[in-house]
Amino acid sequence: MLTLKELQGYYSSTLCDRYFAFHLATGETIKVYFYRESFCHLLGIQHITKGRPFLGLKGYRRIQSGNITLKTLKAMDKRQYGYIRNRIRFLDHMDELLMHGDLYRFYPDRVLPPTKIHASILLFDHELDVYLNLFLSKEQRDSDIFTPLSFIPLTEKDLRPTRYLERQEFKKILSREIIPIPSISF
Repeated sequence: MLTLKELQGYYSSTLCDRYFAFHLATGETIKVYFYRESFCHLLGIQHITKGRPFLGLKGYRRIQSGNITLKTLKAMDKRQYGYIRNRIRFLDHMDELLMHGDLYRFYPDRVLPPTKIHASILLFDHELDVYLNLFLSKEQRDSDIFTPLSFIPLTEKDLRPTRYLERQEFKKILSREIIPIPSISF
């Protein structure tokens, strides 16, 4: 498993400073942006720390400086660390998910048992025994820009690993592209 700092490097160099455009058969284009401020949240660090100083740019910088490591997270709450372990373990598959995954219009009320994830798009991919689920929400109401809301990898050991995919609306992707955007220094 990669260290938290190595994962941060992957996230920053592979997902940030660009957007991923999905051109759909319906004529829509969905643009997905990854922000550095979202890194800790995607990993689910809030489930362990229960405190704001570990989220957003503060959390990002604390990982960058080495003040937050996998070891410190595990020491804070071993049980909750177990809950996010797969997010940490499979985050470096995100680029594969973006380039090869399927896109669905996501309806939270169709998930059984009910979910609290209020996303409108689901990117899904099944790699070997891992089911990768990336939930996206619109950045603004009248925008085609979406940002990651949650990342949930499930395995064959999980109860109904396809539960987020079931009863969702498949959207055919005609093409994908990665568009670089200017970098902001952190």
